[in-house]
Amino acid sequence: SPRLRAALDAYLGAKAYVRTRIGALRLTNRLTAPYSGAEPNLLGYPSGFWHHDRCGRRVKAFLFLHDVKADGRPTLIAEASHRTHYYEYKDLLQSRFSDEYISSNYDVVQLVGPRGGGFLFDTNTIHKGRSDGKR
Repeated sequence: SPRLRAALDAYLGAKAYVRTRIGALRLTNRLTAPYSGAEPNLLGYPSGFWHHDRCGRRVKAFLFLHDVKADGRPTLIAEASHRTHYYEYKDLLQSRFSDEYISSNYDVVQLVGPRGGGFLFDTNTIHKGRSDGKR
């Protein structure tokens, strides 16, 4: 839509490049303990650890395929963390953060909404998928 294009151009600067990739994600229950200095559970659900996407400044769009409620499995974001400057994007472990670090430095927001709703966010925002809620 022209309105969305204008918003992306205003946020990202010059003419934003739009790449469309559609994917559906189903969260598993294989996430164990939060990342605490050990290697994340890459075979389970690594997006369940606080992280940024290691790809620079981009905007990601999510569309809710069903109602997403606070007691379900919403995406959580560390509010205003998109303003953080990262020196390195190569190493996976440098993009992971502990629960303690996030709770002591940021307000956490749950991204919830009705089927057909959704959200946009900067991929530099520290975020995680919650896997312990109701399906």
